Amino acid sequence: LCIVIVLFLIGQVRVGCKAEYDQSGVQVFVRLGKFHIRVFPMKKKAGEAKPKKEKKAKKQPDTAEASGQEPKKQKKKLSLSFNREEIFSLIKHALKAVGKFGGHVNVDRFLLHYTAAGKDPYDTAQTFGYVNAALSSLAPICAKRYRVKDCDVWTRIDFLEEKMSLDFALALSIRVGQVMSVAVVLLYRSAIIFIKNKLRLRKESRQLIK
Repeated sequence: LCIVIVLFLIGQVRVGCKAEYDQSGVQVFVRLGKFHIRVFPMKKKAGEAKPKKEKKAKKQPDTAEASGQEPKKQKKKLSLSFNREEIFSLIKHALKAVGKFGGHVNVDRFLLHYTAAGKDPYDTAQTFGYVNAALSSLAPICAKRYRVKDCDVWTRIDFLEEKMSLDFALALSIRVGQVMSVAVVLLYRSAIIFIKNKLRLRKESRQLIK
């Protein structure tokens, strides 16, 4: 009972990631519960020197061949040969499992501030139109698939500037239990396809022998 309670509490922990881009550069954070850990760019310690590259060691002759002994047998690799139906079935199950994330993923924050600018006014106006068309077509899909808590999106055009500006931030989170449930379903369905593939290959090899 204690183990079940502990696993349930772990499953309620939210994990996720956050990415930000602005004039200062790109920053990526990993979320674990209420804590955010920056993974890019890594913090450099004061006075830390760059490690020296080690020289590659020269290849030595194989001791087994030099002594006349037989070389060790290599481990057998997993040989699989999928047909079209199996490949399609595997992709279909993978997409179904990944698609289940849409209802569970929380978009904690989505920020997009885009200013179209450039030297050529025609190209600037054309790019501005493409960006707005893409946003208008993707917005309904995202609204159906994801729950967005904080959304801040606007675009504008500036014919006086020569460089476009972009501020972007995206924070996603999901519970550990939801990730595990989707992963179990994906592994189970993939295992069935792999087993069927091995059985088919054995059957075809027996028919060739006969």
